[in-house]
Amino acid sequence: LMNGVTSWDVPEDAIPCELLLIGEASFPVMVNDMGQVLIAASSYGRGRLVVVSHEDYLVEAQLTTFLLNAVGWLCSSPGAPIGVHPSLA
Repeated sequence: LMNGVTSWDVPEDAIPCELLLIGEASFPVMVNDMGQVLIAASSYGRGRLVVVSHEDYLVEAQLTTFLLNAVGWLCSSPGAPIGVHPSLA
């Protein structure tokens, strides 16, 4: 997920929610200076998921490397489906 990511440049005007990690498979990907988890990932059954705490993170050019890495990580085998919430499609 972090290959080639050298810094996080997230929009300051976005007010993210804080993610609460539950389960042994979940892990933080981005944590802010206050210790709040802003991006997290996990495996669930035979699948994987990545959660971002604000939808603006999905359209920020500065996060392109991370987002491409996330898609690659989510697609564990060629042709595997990747779902995106309809409100973001």
